[in-house]
Amino acid sequence: MISYFFYRIAESLALLLPLRLAYTFATVLSYIYYIFAFRDRREVTANLKSIFPDKPGRDIATMRFQVFRNFAKYLVDFLRFKKINESYIRQNIKLVNFEHIQEGLRRGKGVIILTAHLGNWELGGVVVSSLGYPLVSVALPHKSREVNRFFNEKRESKGLKILSLGSAAKSCLRAFLRGQLFWLYRPKLQLFLVSCCVTRMILLA
Repeated sequence: MISYFFYRIAESLALLLPLRLAYTFATVLSYIYYIFAFRDRREVTANLKSIFPDKPGRDIATMRFQVFRNFAKYLVDFLRFKKINESYIRQNIKLVNFEHIQEGLRRGKGVIILTAHLGNWELGGVVVSSLGYPLVSVALPHKSREVNRFFNEKRESKGLKILSLGSAAKSCLRAFLRGQLFWLYRPKLQLFLVSCCVTRMILLA
């Protein structure tokens, strides 16, 4: 429940403050959190060492700190989703190779979008759905039910339909056959759900 109220307060500040000031404030909070987040630091360190086994400890520590800082900025963007509309997208976001998605939809078939779990992965899905394209995705649940509902409400307020993991494989195939977009950004989910969808399509063929 404490986390839920934290996100509510953070959302109010993110919407009230100018973007640069909101980034600065979030960065300062990330510094403070970094000092006390012993478990998170250990987990991030382990992940970075598995990706960069040859990097010295000093470089790993620098990148670890940047992970915390960048995630704080990601949260600012996420909490400002209310501001995103077609006008905002035209002025602030550059769409690259979007014609490939449009071409896939023109063929009357669905499109599965796989993206890296990197940068502001949430923003891509919200931008596409805000432009009027039906988009379905899967999000791993938060430990807190209130926080989970808070995050999904932000996504769904922009037209992004969020599925639970249990029904994701069947819903993925259904969305694909209906000519919709199915968006996945976590590698483990991508491998599992795409394999399930392909298997189901083979069985139906």
